[in-house]
Amino acid sequence: SRPRQVCGISAAMAVALRPPSVGSGSEIYVNIFVKNKKGIVKQQVADRLGTDLDSHSHHHKLERGFARLAGKIANDTVSEEQVSRLVSEGIVAELPGEMKQKGIEVEVSERFCRENYIVLSVRVTRVDFERLAADGAMPKSLASWLQCFSFCKPLVALVHRGVAKGMLKELPDLMPADLIEKAGVEADVVAVSAEQQAAYMFEVLECMERRQQPGRKRQ
Repeated sequence: SRPRQVCGISAAMAVALRPPSVGSGSEIYVNIFVKNKKGIVKQQVADRLGTDLDSHSHHHKLERGFARLAGKIANDTVSEEQVSRLVSEGIVAELPGEMKQKGIEVEVSERFCRENYIVLSVRVTRVDFERLAADGAMPKSLASWLQCFSFCKPLVALVHRGVAKGMLKELPDLMPADLIEKAGVEADVVAVSAEQQAAYMFEVLECMERRQQPGRKRQ
């Protein structure tokens, strides 16, 4: 029934969304939709077997056949959510290091995972002004000025919010290609502010609930 559906969605959102904290403007949410679960599982099986699924060599034909068979069996036993959690774990482990190379230190945590849908929170904790200036992300004069006043917490919080706002556009642009290159993961990525996440997530979960209703075939 509709009340039960809304209750379930609200409970899921309560788990995923933590209460706003001081400086919460420095936090954004990254919504990831994994699109190629079957391909990921098959490739993982092939990697473990040391088989190149794209190879056309007759010598590898039998190995490819066994790898594809093993991949089919694995796909029948591994759920979408298990694959999504593996993807989530990889991003949580890798993203902080990648952002640090750009002069931005972040805390990344998984807030929610269901089927092919992942929600991560990304919070800016420190900004290396000199690194940003060296990369051309801000004028050197501004970086020097900010460095001098780095003791001023309201100013630092303002900078962190600005950096987080920049990541709203940067992460959806960069993450899909990065996931393909590093892990063969095809995904859609949507980043929203902490203030917008509740409304966005409600729409996603409501769509997922409708998809699971009896009489509806899953896409």
